[in-house]
Amino acid sequence: MKLIFFVDKQEMDVSLQIIFEKLNDIEEVLRFCHEKSGQSLWTIPIEESIDKSDFIRELLNHAGGDIK
Repeated sequence: MKLIFFVDKQEMDVSLQIIFEKLNDIEEVLRFCHEKSGQSLWTIPIEESIDKSDFIRELLNHAGGDIK
């Protein structure tokens, strides 16, 4: 599901926060970060997942190759 399309970095950060906070959808977060290929975007899911064990599990299982 494509929910939001923004061009600049700040707007992508806002989009990612919306996906986390409103949709609570880690798979969409991972897809968004992977498609945008921005290394700086990965800090948001990492920080937001610290206290969410299900999110951390998905992050570790599916995003390892994208995070450098």
